[in-house]
Parts: sequence; structure tokens; C-alpha cells
Amino acid sequence: MKHSKQKGNLGFSATLKELHKLGYNVFIELGDNSKTDLIVETDGKLIKFQVKYATENNGIIVIPSKKCGPNGYRYNYTENDIDMFSVYLPNHDKVIFVPSSLVCKNKTGLTIRYSKPKINQTRNVHLIEEFENLNVILKNRLDIL
Repeated sequence: MKHSKQKGNLGFSATLKELHKLGYNVFIELGDNSKTDLIVETDGKLIKFQVKYATENNGIIVIPSKKCGPNGYRYNYTENDIDMFSVYLPNHDKVIFVPSSLVCKNKTGLTIRYSKPKINQTRNVHLIEEFENLNVILKNRLDIL
């Protein structure tokens, strides 16, 4: 199993690659002291990103709204901390982009599914394809960022 820092580095590298492929200007924090991992410039606005690494379990991934660290460190992210979560999915070698407003509104985080529930539930169900296209997500969200 990879160390959590190695997982973070993989997620960060995958995110950088994806953002550069999409043509965004990316600014990186020096050190690891803030809630923001990187900043993307688009349409004259700066979008703060937090990078996560998430593994699939039974067709579901969970993006935690908490940050945990050594010595019992715990922090709940807020929409004031970051604008977007970038999530690396190693089983599929892909990156998805999730607005912080969706993740931070729940104490535990956000659950995302790869397929529709068998019971056809739609309320509070988020599918992976909602978060695959950063250009569309930002276009729909720039007015509130």
C-alpha cells in the first residue's frame, strides 16, 4: 500500500497533467501549509483546488470533507477554503473535478457512484460523469465562484 503522501503526489501529478492538457494556467503552493493545493486561472478568476486521491469500493467513491493528519489533526473543509476538489481515481487513471459546495455541505463528504442505483433512486445521487468535464463545470459555476 502506498503512503498517504505518495497517494497525494500521484493525485497532484495527475491533476497537473489534466489541467495542462486542458490549457489552464496553474499556480502551485510552495510548501504544504494551506488548504489550497493549487490555483487555476480562468476568465480572469482564480479557482482554488484541493487535490484528493480516492479508491473505488463497490462502484462508489467518497470524497471526504475532512482533512486528517498526524497527532490527531482534524480539519473540516469549508467553501471559503477552496472552490474545487480535484480527485484522482487510480483504478481508472482519471481525474474528476467536484465543486466544494457539494462536498462541504455534508459533514462526512460526498459519495459518487459509477452507475445508477438498482432501485432507481435519483435524489442526492451523484454519478461520476457529472464531474468529468472541468470546462463544463467551471462554465456552470463561474458565476458563483
